[in-house]
Amino acid sequence: MRRESLRTAADLVGELGAEIGLRLPAVQVTGDDPVLPSDFRIGTAAAASIGAVTAAVALIMEERAREEARTEPLGGAGGFVGSGGRSVGSVGLSEGSGGVVGSGGGSVGPVVVGMREAVVTFRDERYLLVDGEATPMWAPLSGDYRAADGWVRLHCNFDHHRDAALRALGLALGSAREDVVAACARRAAADVEQAVIDEGGCAAAMRSPAEWRAHPQARAIAGTPLVRVARLDDGFPVGAIDDGSTPISISRANPQVTARAAVTLPDPCPRSEKGDGDANPHPAERDRDMRSRLGEGDRGQDPCSREQVGNLEPRSFEGGGSRGSCFRDGAQGRDLRSGVRLQGLGARPLAGVRVLDLTRVIAGPVAARVLAAYGAEVLRVGAAHLPEVPGAVIGTAFGKRSCEIDLRTAEGAAAFRGLVAGADVVMQAYRPGALAALGFGVAELAAIRPGIVCVDISAYGADGPWAGRRGFDSLVQMACGIAWEGGDGERPVPLPAQVLDHATGWLAALGALAGLLRRRAEGGSWHAELSLARTAQWLDGLGRVDGQGAADPDPSDFLAEMDGPDGRLTYVRPPGRIGDLSPFWSSPPPRRGEHPPTW
Repeated sequence: MRRESLRTAADLVGELGAEIGLRLPAVQVTGDDPVLPSDFRIGTAAAASIGAVTAAVALIMEERAREEARTEPLGGAGGFVGSGGRSVGSVGLSEGSGGVVGSGGGSVGPVVVGMREAVVTFRDERYLLVDGEATPMWAPLSGDYRAADGWVRLHCNFDHHRDAALRALGLALGSAREDVVAACARRAAADVEQAVIDEGGCAAAMRSPAEWRAHPQARAIAGTPLVRVARLDDGFPVGAIDDGSTPISISRANPQVTARAAVTLPDPCPRSEKGDGDANPHPAERDRDMRSRLGEGDRGQDPCSREQVGNLEPRSFEGGGSRGSCFRDGAQGRDLRSGVRLQGLGARPLAGVRVLDLTRVIAGPVAARVLAAYGAEVLRVGAAHLPEVPGAVIGTAFGKRSCEIDLRTAEGAAAFRGLVAGADVVMQAYRPGALAALGFGVAELAAIRPGIVCVDISAYGADGPWAGRRGFDSLVQMACGIAWEGGDGERPVPLPAQVLDHATGWLAALGALAGLLRRRAEGGSWHAELSLARTAQWLDGLGRVDGQGAADPDPSDFLAEMDGPDGRLTYVRPPGRIGDLSPFWSSPPPRRGEHPPTW
């Protein structure tokens, strides 16, 4: 495929927007592939997925700016979200667009993503330091093993997956790597893969691209959307918000809402949380309520104030002035250079949006971390009995709170129901059907919280013979032919980044934003589905470049430092820019289970 025939990252942003029903603002992408030593267009995939999210946030900011420019207040709540008794259509369906939510102009500034910055972001776990030391990402037995007829990869980062692999190979618990090498060499790669899967572990035989295309699972995901976004038929109305009263009357067909309705997008004038039904409190009270909603510590501080933030050093606005400077005009949150008034704490685009993060390792945690970088209140929900990868649990937890709930217990299930009732987005990356088996499938979540946006991430997709199979980025690269191509079929050579994880994470954040925007325009609860295997198919379809001679990028100008409970952290700042607004994390990674399971 000739370079001039390759789609650009900016082209791909438009395609992604069309797929999820959004007419996204244009994105300026600087740089070009190759950015990493690979023939795959990693930089293009990174810039496109990050650019699409950044453009969706810009669309939200445009809608908020238009709402705040209205001379007539919209009922009691004012601002962006509308109120009982009136349906608001500022995020409209474009005529004849088949449900595409469009932007009506009113740009908040150019959307800019650098390809080198995007690639560094896709490798951020490599650059995370705690007191100057790298954090471990791989267990001793995780890795590629030569089999009798090829190669197989074992994923042993969790102890129970390691033990499952040892049982499958007929080895004693505690066996060394050389024992695993010998056991794999005596068996066919596909036999090792299946034996480990049967024991409840994680493995993948190396397949060629042709072998994968012929596989039933590849055929099951072929032609499916990269980011599938669909409305659930729960009757949740357009323009509904929770103002503390039940029911709420909505003018379109005048349905009655008897469950907790939506804060349908980031609300620049958030409702009172004092339970008095006052949907239009005094501005000072609104500010106190927002600070309360954003939680503890520096979340209750103005992120533009270094005196209050201390050593966290967030970057709320950049460009044109000194690094880290703020350009807000008092409590109104006016960007002095764009002239756009953005109310709410620190003028953060997703302030007021609540996200439950039920994910582990990289893809799902990255998605929720992205939303936190734009001001969403993210509560990570883990469990004491579930293992974690130490490096990943630190690096993906910036800007979040962390609680632990055992959903297998009646007490834990009740606590989780309470959280869902107050959430806008639920992200989960358990195997398809796992949460449903505990009574928290998509339909159940929408019943608890009409207007919810559910985002599901899996390894191989929700359909097909491998739908319930455990998997991780490195395993999907082996199964889908990426590792085969990297080593010319002789040995597995993975991509020089966890591209499937990071791209899927950013695309999952895009799915969440699409659900919020389309809920605002169309009503309903929404469901987004993604898989690492489908992302691999997308990456493969972007074509190739001659990248083997490319050098690794220097990350130094994208790094920042922050004090955390585990020490001084060096990390990659969140990428992208909307005018003069850059995303940032307002708090360090918390300790696991540090917070109570409450909003």
